[in-house]
Formats: sequence, structure tokens, C-alpha cells
Amino acid sequence: MNVAVEFDKRGVKQRIERKTGEVQVALDVQVAKDSNFFCPVDTGNLRSSVMRSNFGSGVIEWDVEYAEDQYYGFPKKSKDTNPNATMMWFEEAKSRFKKDWERLANDAYNR
Repeated sequence: MNVAVEFDKRGVKQRIERKTGEVQVALDVQVAKDSNFFCPVDTGNLRSSVMRSNFGSGVIEWDVEYAEDQYYGFPKKSKDTNPNATMMWFEEAKSRFKKDWERLANDAYNR
């Protein structure tokens, strides 16, 4: 008895790439949102600049000229507008939400 099996390798590859792209967008948006929870706020330009990121690329960027100084320098952040403000706000979010991000990515991929 012979059994013939056809495997659509190209179709599987396309499905994996599509699902991975969808997951990356969802993950990038959540990482930006969770990181902004800890982002210092004065005028709001720094926090809102992350929305110019290319969501789905895996790169989140706060796109203002002083972002790097705020991220690595000035350890005493004003807590007037955002009481959660800290340096290295992405690292703070990652330390608190990494497991949630992993769960989000797995759930989104398996939908």
C-alpha cells in the first residue's frame, strides 16, 4: 500500500511569514504602550514620538533630538506629569512586562 502526501511548502512559508508579521505589529504596539508608562513627560513630545515608529519592524524608537539624553541621563525625572517616569523606560517596562509580551506574542500567533 502506498500513501502519497503533498506538502505545500510555499503556502506554509507564506502563512508563517504573515502570522509573524501580525504578531510583530501587535508586540511592537504593546511594547511602546508599556514603555510609555515609564516615559518622562514634559510637553508630551517625547512620549508621542514613539508613534512614528515603524510598527511591525521590531524596532521601537522615540524620535526626538533629546530622547537619548532623557533615556540615559538626567536620573532625577520630574514626576509631576508622569509619576512613573524613569530613565531607560523600555528596560523598566521589559523587566515588568516581558512575560506578558511573550504571552501576547504566543497567543497572537496561535489565533
